[in-house]
Amino acid sequence: MSQETVTLLAALIAALGSLYAVILAGSRNVASFRVKWIEDVRLALSEYVSLSLVHKGDADYNSAVQRMAEKDAYIRLALNPKEHESFVIVLTDVSSQLLDYDNINPQRVEARVNDLMNEAQALFRKEWKKAKREMRWLPW
Repeated sequence: MSQETVTLLAALIAALGSLYAVILAGSRNVASFRVKWIEDVRLALSEYVSLSLVHKGDADYNSAVQRMAEKDAYIRLALNPKEHESFVIVLTDVSSQLLDYDNINPQRVEARVNDLMNEAQALFRKEWKKAKREMRWLPW
């Protein structure tokens, strides 16, 4: 093997190593952003659910409804409506029921909040699997 071939192979190996390092670093950055996103949505959802327990007539009811609407908007903006469609449907149903002041059915709301939590757990599990896959040393 000639000196030029060895030099060319060494350069090619170094270039491939550098390319792999860039791909891996990018994949890990995406994974860390995904984990942060999961944490942010989980926190917003937990506050949304706790606010859903405030009853009409409580002193802080109006404030709770306003904060719940803010959390609802934050959660919706953080989600892909096509990828997370079933979650968004349940969230919409819960919000609609909670904002229908005169016709609130506490048992129905509680059941739909439980459905929302189940949907959220499935969503977080799926996104966590994506993050773990992105963190592997072989990203494919």
